[in-house]
Amino acid sequence: MAGVLISVAAVVVMVLIVVSVVAIRRRRNVKKPFIINPPGDDSYEEW
Repeated sequence: MAGVLISVAAVVVMVLIVVSVVAIRRRRNVKKPFIINPPGDDSYEEW
């Protein structure tokens, strides 16, 4: 069970980091439309 908890915690941390980075980029660079697009699934396969 410890491995499952660690994996779930890692996924939660990754999601929080992605959401925070996207939110910061949206607030700072509103005029650039390409930043609004979310990252693709390829970024999650590297973890």
